[in-house]
Amino acid sequence: MKQKKLKVGFDFDGVILYNPARVLRPFLGYLRGKRKKNGKTTLVFYHPTKPLEKWFWWLAHQSSLFPSSGLDDVRTMVKDNSIDAYIITGRSSFLKPDFQSRLRSIGSEKFIKESFISDSNEQPHEFKAKKIRELGLDCYVEDNWNIAQYLAKNTKARIFWLSNVADYHFDYPDKYLNFSNIVAEIRKMI
Repeated sequence: MKQKKLKVGFDFDGVILYNPARVLRPFLGYLRGKRKKNGKTTLVFYHPTKPLEKWFWWLAHQSSLFPSSGLDDVRTMVKDNSIDAYIITGRSSFLKPDFQSRLRSIGSEKFIKESFISDSNEQPHEFKAKKIRELGLDCYVEDNWNIAQYLAKNTKARIFWLSNVADYHFDYPDKYLNFSNIVAEIRKMI
């Protein structure tokens, strides 16, 4: 009996594209806060609105430099018809042209089934959870610990967390220091 094809989702910046600046994330907690929503405390992420803020936000995303080690293995799994690969990014909508340009730079049309960016600037964790549920993903790879925790609690997908040396001390069951190890774990699920 043939195993079903896995539906695998990936964050973009820091996962599909290696981003050395992501080690700074634990120190940038002021860009994220908590708020009450329907009587529950939930995450809220900063969203730039002014031109200068948007420019700095665009500049910060330029640190996503090149394809992550392990991306060729993802391409192989797609080519072997073992997985369907999706990209779900929490980028703000004003970064869509840059996102589309970077997708082209990695040849995403050859191995990514669909890619998604929130055109309405939803909170990134809520947008990703919604897309994971809509697509019925089996697993998703995220490099933000707060978002990984949220997705693990609010979706049925297995959520892999791509950690780094600055936040590796946080407890999480599917925590990895490099993308290649996560891809190897996904391969075991096939």
